[in-house]
Amino acid sequence: MTQHLWQVEWLQQLLQQPHTALNQTAIQQLVSAKGGLNSFLQALCQQALQPDQQRLLHLIVAEPQRSIAYYADSLGIHSTTYHRHFKKLCQQLTTRLNDGIAESQPNASFSLPIPPTSCLGRNNEQQTVNQLLTKGQRLISILGFGGVGKTRLALAIAEAQQANYRDGVCFCGLASISQPHLVLATIAEALGVAIGPQQTAEKALQQFLAHRHLLLILDNVEHVVEGVTAIGQLLREAPQLQIVATSRVPLNLYGEYMLQLQPLAVPSKPIASEDLAETPAIALFLERAQSHAAALQPDAATLEAIRQICSQLEGLPLALELAAAHTRVLSPQRLAQQLTNHVLGLKTSIRDLPERQRSLRNLISWSLDLLEPSQQQALYALAIWPAGWTISSASFALNLEETDPALYEILGNLVDHHLIMQVPQTERWVLHPFVRDYVLEQLASAQQQQLAQQHLAWASQLSEAFNQHFASDQQHWLDLFEAEHDNLRAALAWASSNHYPIAALNIAVNSWRFWWARNYFHEGQQWLDQALAQATSQAQPLEPTLHSRALNACGAMAWSRGDIAAAQASFSQSLALYDANNNPIGAAMARNNLALVAIKQQAYSQAEALFELNAAVFGPNPDQAANYAATLSNLSMLARYRGDLQRAYDLAQQTLSLRQQLNNQWASATSLTNLGAISLQRGEYQQAQAYYQQSLQALQQLGERESIAECLEGMAILAIQAGNYQLGAQRLIMVEQLRESIGAPRSEPEQALLAPWLAQLEQQLDAPVYQQIKQQTSLEMLKPIIEQALGEGSGARD
Repeated sequence: MTQHLWQVEWLQQLLQQPHTALNQTAIQQLVSAKGGLNSFLQALCQQALQPDQQRLLHLIVAEPQRSIAYYADSLGIHSTTYHRHFKKLCQQLTTRLNDGIAESQPNASFSLPIPPTSCLGRNNEQQTVNQLLTKGQRLISILGFGGVGKTRLALAIAEAQQANYRDGVCFCGLASISQPHLVLATIAEALGVAIGPQQTAEKALQQFLAHRHLLLILDNVEHVVEGVTAIGQLLREAPQLQIVATSRVPLNLYGEYMLQLQPLAVPSKPIASEDLAETPAIALFLERAQSHAAALQPDAATLEAIRQICSQLEGLPLALELAAAHTRVLSPQRLAQQLTNHVLGLKTSIRDLPERQRSLRNLISWSLDLLEPSQQQALYALAIWPAGWTISSASFALNLEETDPALYEILGNLVDHHLIMQVPQTERWVLHPFVRDYVLEQLASAQQQQLAQQHLAWASQLSEAFNQHFASDQQHWLDLFEAEHDNLRAALAWASSNHYPIAALNIAVNSWRFWWARNYFHEGQQWLDQALAQATSQAQPLEPTLHSRALNACGAMAWSRGDIAAAQASFSQSLALYDANNNPIGAAMARNNLALVAIKQQAYSQAEALFELNAAVFGPNPDQAANYAATLSNLSMLARYRGDLQRAYDLAQQTLSLRQQLNNQWASATSLTNLGAISLQRGEYQQAQAYYQQSLQALQQLGERESIAECLEGMAILAIQAGNYQLGAQRLIMVEQLRESIGAPRSEPEQALLAPWLAQLEQQLDAPVYQQIKQQTSLEMLKPIIEQALGEGSGARD
């Protein structure tokens, strides 16, 4: 959310013990936003309440801090009744207060996928759903078998509804995941909700959605239908959330409205040409056919042939699109004959399929039969990849070089047959979910096992490359891993369930920096814990270096979640293993993390001793330049906390020089932030601004929010120092929202350094003005706030 929201317990505390409650920062900020305690209580008393609630509230406000027995006697009720009425009153007031906060926030906007075809013949269904949404229906499931057009209808509904939701319409596809526990994380990713290290996806979403008026489109829910209970919980926690889901099976959630989608209607016998052209199924086929064969003319004979095709394919939109692709080489008349011959000769062993679904399966089977054997094998290999593929990963899957013309010929033929499609505005290709499911069904168990092993080998190589090259090109590797995340998840899940624990652990250990940088804290911890548990349960001992690295990664994830005790335990075990196996570099890395724990515990001398030991290990070794730079950076931070600003500055400059030589973008940016903080403490404000702007320029591209928050905080202080208190307040509010969104509280030393600037801001800026700025500031404004900070001249005064 864009600011603190009231909690029932906070309001109870404030009404019972106001001055004690105001010692809590969050409560104090919320009350100050209303002009202080007296103004806040007056505003509460003006709420329209039931008479008994009004009497209760007015009594508490008029005679504060009296005993429960006094209030109960005054109202003529029993103490237990008073407790119940008081809690109900606070619950109702909390809801109203938070609704007021939500209404002050600006609209959110989400990008909807661009549909490749028109939505034809679905006016009645679209009107039904639109009316249901207008009437307040919370959950609508568009049901039907694969290829009937559920996704296309959902996109049409989403487009039509965009103006009707204050906080937007968001599309979330679930086809690429198979693990039910990833449903909420995938929804959070679609909504742009960062899951903090101390949050679950459920809590982060509940907080984000609690007071938002939003329509969420969930596509292909049948892939993870076991995880829909969490969707029901979201609806209960977010009263203004509405969901339209597409699925082959009902969600079976309370309040679900099920809309069964039927194929497009097709005339059963020949009719007039002008009427045929207006029939939705025929219009759809004609639209797609003309995109493949522009010269195709809809004369009477052609339209009759198209009617026969549509009839044989039962009006299924996906089947019509697949068939239309063949008009590149076959006339509609010839295509109709080919389909007739194929369907009559086709048999299926699946007896319980609906007839119309058999038609689609038959068409896919026919399309596969038209492929060359090499193209068929390529389609089988690519179907293993749930999140699709790039040219690079396709070359791995097909065992062809990227420069081999055969690779592009195979992919081109699959595109021409409409079996794969490019994701709009990307360089990725995917199979339609129904086509992918059908292809996987055709794979023999042994072949599917072989292809899954190949996919696992790709994921292992990718994670190894990430681990080796991340420091030198972080933006590239983070973006690449984000695009391949669902493929990596699939590889990890398959490895875990098919007895490849070492491969799973290697991928998890190599990937933890991605999970950390992109705020997948809990998911990363789950993969690491699961893989480590499986690997250590084997009869054969786990290789010591991998074991030590895994413990170090687990410690880093625990540290990010604020579990310092667990982090310290993991780091200590890692250090012991490294020492036992005479691995000085690994031991130094574990010592570095233990030193950070010591700083957290304000044991500065202990931390310095550990860092100095590491400097002696890393410094003489050219291959450890990145780790040496990190050690110097930590020593600089420690010197700054102790007030030794010259030593801090010298170490920071040395660190920056090393990191720039290594082309480590994120680390160089954090060094610039550190130099800005040191210059700020030294009173060199213009120099501090220059450092902060250089850092923010790089951090904006990398997207690592905690570092952005640290940089913006320094620039907020510079604004306060220059007398621009409103700008300083806006930046600090944004910093708090960033930290809250990722669960990264400010360290105690940093809080102490900020305190005098906060005091100055409170003295110079009236509470109503601050509150107005707070209401106008939201996470959606992060980009323009950063751009403003980068564009401003030097207003700092030395």
